[in-house]
Order: sequence, then structure tokens, then C-alpha cells
Amino acid sequence: MYPNKKNHNYSGNVYVLSSSAVMSSNESFILMMKTLPNTKVVGMTTYGASGNPKAYDLSNGIKVYLPSWKAYTLEGDLIEDHGIKPGIEIITTEKEFINR
Repeated sequence: MYPNKKNHNYSGNVYVLSSSAVMSSNESFILMMKTLPNTKVVGMTTYGASGNPKAYDLSNGIKVYLPSWKAYTLEGDLIEDHGIKPGIEIITTEKEFINR
């Protein structure tokens, strides 16, 4: 369905692709899209790194990066280190895309 001049609202289905390469601000996009009607997230769980890491210098000369906030799904699940599960899970490998 294409919008016409009188109506600029799209009412068709929307599919958003997701994988472990999705992280940080893009995970917020995935969360937003999951809440919309007629929208499905398809693919694999996101990376789970949305905490805006900040660098901290330790006294022994090592620098560590720690999240500066905790991001959660609407259900209250922590995103950091867990990611966002798609509505429709399809597990693929890089090799599958190279061969097809």
C-alpha cells in the first residue's frame, strides 16, 4: 500500500531486521519499532551494549569502560549483556549470505 496525496499514513506491515551487530543507539530504535502496530523485528538478538560506556583510568594504568546508565526493555529486562530478542527469530551465519 502506498500513501496517496490525501493520506500520508502507511498502514502496511513493517519488518525490521536485527542481529548481534545491532548495538547502542540502534537498540533504542529496535525497542521503539517493537512497540508499533503492524511491525515485527526479524532476525537475531541484538548485541546488548546500550549503556553509553565511559572510560575510567585505574591507578595501575589500566583503562576500563563501564556503562554510564542501565537501559531496560518495556518489560523491565536489562539490555546490557542480554540484547533484545526479535519477535521472529531466524538464526543465520555470515557464510549463508556469502553463498547466496
